[in-house]
Amino acid sequence: MRIVDALRARIRSVLGRRGLETELSRELQYHLDQATEEGVSRGLSEAEARRRAAVRLGGVAQVQEEVRDTWLENLVRDFRLAWRGLVRQPALIAAAATSIGLGVAVNVTIFGLANEFPLARPSARAPKQLVRIRTERGSHAAYAEWRALNQSGALAGIAGYQIEREVVWSQGERSVGLTPLLVTANYFDLLGVPFVRGRGFGTVEASAESDPRIVVVSHGFWRQQLGGDTAVIGRSVSINAQPYQIVGVLAPKIRSFPGFGLTPDLYLPIGPTVMPDYEQPNGAIVEMIGRLRDGQTLPAGRAAVAVVADRMGRQAGDTLYHRLADFIPASGLGELGGVGPIAAFFGMLAVVVALVLAIACANVAGLLLARNSARGRELAIRLSLGASRRRLAQQMVADGLWLAVIGTVAGLAVAVPIIGLVNRLPLPVPVPFEIHLMPDWRLATFALASVIGATLLSAIAPALDAGRVSFGPLVTREVVGGGRKLRGRRALVVTQVAVSLVLLVTAALFLRNLTRTAVIDPGFDVAHTGVAEVTFVPQASARFRRAQTIDGALERLRATPGVTAATVADGIPLTIQGGSTNSQRLHIDGLDHDTDALWENLDVGPGYFGTLAIPIRRGREFLPAD
Repeated sequence: MRIVDALRARIRSVLGRRGLETELSRELQYHLDQATEEGVSRGLSEAEARRRAAVRLGGVAQVQEEVRDTWLENLVRDFRLAWRGLVRQPALIAAAATSIGLGVAVNVTIFGLANEFPLARPSARAPKQLVRIRTERGSHAAYAEWRALNQSGALAGIAGYQIEREVVWSQGERSVGLTPLLVTANYFDLLGVPFVRGRGFGTVEASAESDPRIVVVSHGFWRQQLGGDTAVIGRSVSINAQPYQIVGVLAPKIRSFPGFGLTPDLYLPIGPTVMPDYEQPNGAIVEMIGRLRDGQTLPAGRAAVAVVADRMGRQAGDTLYHRLADFIPASGLGELGGVGPIAAFFGMLAVVVALVLAIACANVAGLLLARNSARGRELAIRLSLGASRRRLAQQMVADGLWLAVIGTVAGLAVAVPIIGLVNRLPLPVPVPFEIHLMPDWRLATFALASVIGATLLSAIAPALDAGRVSFGPLVTREVVGGGRKLRGRRALVVTQVAVSLVLLVTAALFLRNLTRTAVIDPGFDVAHTGVAEVTFVPQASARFRRAQTIDGALERLRATPGVTAATVADGIPLTIQGGSTNSQRLHIDGLDHDTDALWENLDVGPGYFGTLAIPIRRGREFLPAD
């Protein structure tokens, strides 16, 4: 209560200063009148009684000054004095702004990237209610598994999506392979993604059983490929040689699932045309995203989904597939979807750039310490005139705050064009990828934290140093205790050098590993192997024709001069289409029990290992007869 009363009094002293002064004058006048009347009653004249009362009171002006709370006035004076002193030293301002500004620019840029990737919230209605769900099967679940979990009512709803497929978009004689986001029928109803034109498809019209032919396009696809057609809603586009009707255009700068900057061109409902194998009972078809009910907590939602998953496992006689593995917020930093390693990388990067900012602040602290040495006589005079050591330390903090604010503003001025450049930077990746670094409350909070941190790191040593000022400079015109100050500055320099050395060694190791990664042997021949990606329309009736086409293409390739071998596969190792991870219970002949296996699935053709020069330890290569 004392703290609250003191805070209330200080707020009143700032906001109600005139009324407080009037009350104080009346209070003092009352005490003076009472003391005067008491003196008159003892036989003194009124003038003498008032004089003695004033002497006993200590003087009205002095009492007003003692009672009056002048902390805000002192603070304003200190900031004004600090600014006047700094503007007379433009070299100090320039050096501090450069040091702190570069440190802040790097920190803001890295924080912006972290805010875009592991910390980003998806563009959806009430994103805090969204959670990612994974069972023991892996990151993907079977379509039937998703359907059972969604219909269970454990959450407000569960949607599924997949981005590993490719479709062919045709316009006239031009055909382009695109990476769409294949989604369940309830995807847009559940998420509430914003649209600039049209709408998302509904649960009824987009059910997989009806083989829907509707599509939602991204804002970038609409602008770049469809010319920003204002009458685009209802327009027909050819996807996999089939007509699809456009029902909606997404808003720009959408943060979509699965996140990490992936920006699908098309959103297609799952169905037999785009995903013929969607009903496979053991297929890894969709990643799942759920929405908590209003008032439902994360632990309650996890428990509800876990109960349903366990019941599904008992009914199917296989708990491995259905046991709940991960249930985390959509922007959480768990292991789901590979977020863990990315978060760890950004965490390491954040520590490194924070150390860079700390070194910059240490440089500014060294400059302020040197400035204190030059101001030794001035500080001693202020101390002798009645200034408290706390007041001197407050002055040093004011100096540091001015420099921190100037440096942070300079850093933000540098970071803004860098962020704009990053947003426009094209990346050589095989999937649609966009970065949308946007200033928001998180970035503003981080900038404010940078100002506070830079102020503390820059001013704490000068403030402590100012608090130990002696009267020596006033008497001897020298800096008394210079050896102690030099020792402190030497310790500061040693710390800077040590941290800088750690950062340099870390950077050298990082660059060394990066260069080694570029030439490391992946286990197959990358120097003499070429890859041609071919996309077929996924229709079950065309499988035999596709097989004939592949066989004919391989025969022509093998007959081409300079080609020693050719094969076919549905992916290349160590790429984004390098196969899928599966977990399954296997029965192996010779073992008296089944075993849980985690394995990579990659469909390959005859001669695959020989074509990629992958050594076989035992046995032989796949043959055409296999």
